[in-house]
Amino acid sequence: GRLLADLIHITSPVLICETEVEYTDLLLDVWRPSGEQPVLLDDEELDEAEARGLLKPEEIDRIRVLGREIAADLEASAPPLWRKV
Repeated sequence: GRLLADLIHITSPVLICETEVEYTDLLLDVWRPSGEQPVLLDDEELDEAEARGLLKPEEIDRIRVLGREIAADLEASAPPLWRKV
């Protein structure tokens, strides 16, 4: 098979427990179809979370900065990000 895309879900740090894995999905995702530029997905969900008081403006800013940093890292790497691990 061939790689179709990279998809990164931005989450809180993952906590691995004895019987479960815990994390919080921070709404913003980064999608990069193979050979194309990365795109931020679900940005409108951050706006909605702020409007509903679920996230503070500074949290949303931090999430968006992280999304842009991940997108830049994806754009700069020729192989898929997961292959760098």
